[in-house]
Amino acid sequence: MIEEVTDCEAEALPLLSPGLVDLQVNGFAGFDLNEGDLTPEVVEALSQALARVGVAAYLPTLITASEAALCQRLSAIRLAQQSLPFSKAMIAGVHVEGPSISAKDGPRGAHPLAHVRPPVSKNSPVGRGPHRGWCAW
Repeated sequence: MIEEVTDCEAEALPLLSPGLVDLQVNGFAGFDLNEGDLTPEVVEALSQALARVGVAAYLPTLITASEAALCQRLSAIRLAQQSLPFSKAMIAGVHVEGPSISAKDGPRGAHPLAHVRPPVSKNSPVGRGPHRGWCAW
């Protein structure tokens, strides 16, 4: 039971806490995982930016997009997670939010209607890229 809370600033002590886990990161600090052609370097820069604010692990989150865009972005995230130090240590998986979501206005939120579609199989382009075996279907 916490009996007293004291002001640490008065003693100039650093704050110590467990690392944070973020389950949905679309972007942060000017790095966007859902815009244009994603590179492993952008993923690594995002990982570094998150580490600076106390995030220890996260799920890069992709929203509804074309199959080509999803494949490209998944591949960039996978390459970063395999080969770049911060991403290797921090990326715990990927949160793919769509494209198999409601096409109705409201529930669909910011996801583009043009790319909403039925679920994909392991044999679709999304299931066959360099990220295969890494994404759960």
